[in-house]
Formats: sequence, C-alpha cells, structure tokens
Amino acid sequence: MKHKLAKRFQNCIFPMILMFFLLSAMPVSADSLYERDRIGSVKIELAELGTPKENVEFSLYQVGLPVENTTLQFELIHEFSDTKIDLNTLIYGKQQRQASQKLANNLHGKKPMAQKLTEKNGVANFADIEQGVYLAVQTEESQYGTVEPFLIYLPLYTKDSEWLYDLEVYPKAEKSNFIPTPTPVVPDKPTGGKIVQTSDSFNREGMISLLLLSFAAVIALLAVKKILFKNNKTDKG
Repeated sequence: MKHKLAKRFQNCIFPMILMFFLLSAMPVSADSLYERDRIGSVKIELAELGTPKENVEFSLYQVGLPVENTTLQFELIHEFSDTKIDLNTLIYGKQQRQASQKLANNLHGKKPMAQKLTEKNGVANFADIEQGVYLAVQTEESQYGTVEPFLIYLPLYTKDSEWLYDLEVYPKAEKSNFIPTPTPVVPDKPTGGKIVQTSDSFNREGMISLLLLSFAAVIALLAVKKILFKNNKTDKG
C-alpha cells in the first residue's frame, strides 16, 4: 500500500517539477516589462500627397500624465481638466479624433512643450519625451496640406504585449487650397556711400532739373534782350 502511494506521489510531483524548470527557462522579452521612468521619443512622418513635405511645423502639447501606482492609466493635467475627457476610454478612432479636436479647441494661451519642422523627407523627430499623453497639432497651414490634431500615448502597449517607448506616427492628412504669400523683394542697401535711385525718384529729380534749366534759360534770354535794347537806344541817340 505504501509502495503504491509513493509511486503515485512520484508520478504527480515529477511533472510539476519539470514544468517549473521549463517555465523558468522560457525567455522573457525586455519590452514586455513596464519601465515607469524610461524616456521615449516620437517620430512623425508625413504621408505622400504629391506636395512638398518640408518645413511643416508640429507643436506638441502634454495633455495627460501617468497615474501613480497603476499600469497604463493616464489622467488629464490641470490645464485641460475642464474638457472632462477620460484618456483611458478612447478605444476607437472616432473617439480619439473627437477628443483631439476638443483638446485643440482649448489650446488658447497654452504653450507647447516642443515644436519641430519636418525635414525634406517629411519627418519631424521629438527626442527625450517623458511618459504621458500628448496632443500633436499642425502649427499653421502649408503647401503640404492639412493634418488633423491627433493624440500620442507614450508608452504604447501593443497587441503583442509589448511596451513601445520610441514611437513612429503616420498622421492622416489631406490636400488643401493653401496658397503661400509671396515674399516681398527688398532692394539691396546702397554700398560705398552712394545713393541708389529708383525710377520714380529719378523721374522726379529729372523734371525739377529740367524746370530749373528752362527758368535759367528764360532769364538769360530776357537779359540778352535787355542788353540789345539798350545798345539800340544808345545808337539812335
């Protein structure tokens, strides 16, 4: 009887020990472990619209902070508390777009934490970004097109159970009818103490000189006539 109990015990305990060692030996991805103090980055890359992608400016506003003693929970910072948006329930794209627009409508008087211009390839890089929720806004219209405001969660938890701290974002964009204001041409400053005359000033000064010459000629003519008249009068006397 005792022999049978010992055999059953062995049959139960050995598989459990084996399972323990197998689980201990399984590799654990470093990305699957949440690092609260880790600094991240955001790379914004513009979509291809057939328009110039250079010098499109983006402003980054922090709208949310991680909640203490939680994993993947955020709360609005004080400046945006009036919007009463729950950053943890924005699951669908439509919800995020509506929340982004609502936050963008409350930016008056608020300063962005960072601003970047896109390079020729349409990429703007934001480095050394602390964890939180950010609103990215196209600062002003450009030849490229229009980019709607959008939210960025850092870090981002993926469906593969990984934490991403260095994010690449591809925002939705549309072409616009924006026409850039032409840059006024400023004439070069005169060099060497010389005065550069424009055509208007030249015409004005030329007209004045002509009038003065005409006036001098009339006076000279009158003087000549007066002399001739005196000479004629003397001859007759």
